[in-house]
Amino acid sequence: MLNNQDFAQSNLKSPEQLVSGQVLAFMGNVSATNRDRHPQARKLLQETVQKIEGAYAYSTIRAYKADFGKFIEFCEKHKKGALPALPSSIANFIIELSNDKRSSAGIRRALC
Repeated sequence: MLNNQDFAQSNLKSPEQLVSGQVLAFMGNVSATNRDRHPQARKLLQETVQKIEGAYAYSTIRAYKADFGKFIEFCEKHKKGALPALPSSIANFIIELSNDKRSSAGIRRALC
């Protein structure tokens, strides 16, 4: 696996160039319909997951991906743009996470 410094120096451009490819395996469950609604946000999510592979545990990356996916779904539900995110959208997302009985650590992770 790559660490942050190795990745920064590697110039990886495509998923095929990743060492393990494990992280991208769980990205295939996003429907084409959802990808079309917020393509910029979904692209950023995919690029970010690729960049942090090896720097974090697989379960941490999976959690980050799930949290960002939940934010994109929240934006779709409320007909708001995911990127750039409005401060009011983020504040309302925090409220929704709180109402879902998320722990403070879970809310902090979702905001990351």
